[in-house]
Amino acid sequence: MTLVEVLLAIAILAIVGVAFLMALGGGLMGTIVADERTVAESLARSQLEAIKTAQYDATGDYELINRPPGYDISISIGSVNTGLQKITVTVTIERTQKKLQVETYKAR
Repeated sequence: MTLVEVLLAIAILAIVGVAFLMALGGGLMGTIVADERTVAESLARSQLEAIKTAQYDATGDYELINRPPGYDISISIGSVNTGLQKITVTVTIERTQKKLQVETYKAR
């Protein structure tokens, strides 16, 4: 085996290694994004359940649930008519600033 063949083999291995590491990094990033979305959906559903089980509040001052670091929850209350509220829960993933919104209605 000549020096040129050895260098060529090393170059091919390096290219394959870099491609493998890039694919591994992309897969890891995809897993992180999917995990963040799953946590955001779970937080939004939990907040909606907390609001549904809470006593009707005409002012819309519902208590926020506990949340893990890296996530923010906000509640928006719109009055559809007397005794009916449109409730929008927004969960923000702070790392990416992506938002997930869910809506429901609450009657008196």
